[in-house]
Amino acid sequence: MYASLRLLRILAASGRPLSALLADVPQTFSTPEIRVDCPDERKFEVVAALAAGFAAGRDVIDIDGVRVNLRRRLGFSLRASNTQPVLVMRLRVDEPGGAWRASATSSSAPSPAFPFVRVPSDV
Repeated sequence: MYASLRLLRILAASGRPLSALLADVPQTFSTPEIRVDCPDERKFEVVAALAAGFAAGRDVIDIDGVRVNLRRRLGFSLRASNTQPVLVMRLRVDEPGGAWRASATSSSAPSPAFPFVRVPSDV
């Protein structure tokens, strides 16, 4: 509610439509959630290892999982589900359909580092 009222205040003060205010914000596209089976007792370990592995020289945000920005509008996020033994991943790209191509070309084979993580075959 508060955010809605603040937005209305900003719109009234600017005298411009919301579309004009957002015109400079780049558009990105993302996949729906990709849910990957992972034992409950290991899922936070996987997220932490991924965050550490990507930390060197990349833009990594490690709040509630890990978000890795690979370049301007390309990246992915991974977090451990709080209610199920799964990891939840999304891919983010800068062109329509790009996220679907990225997910279609990702490997569904288990990682040698985490053989207990099972990626669905339809990803």
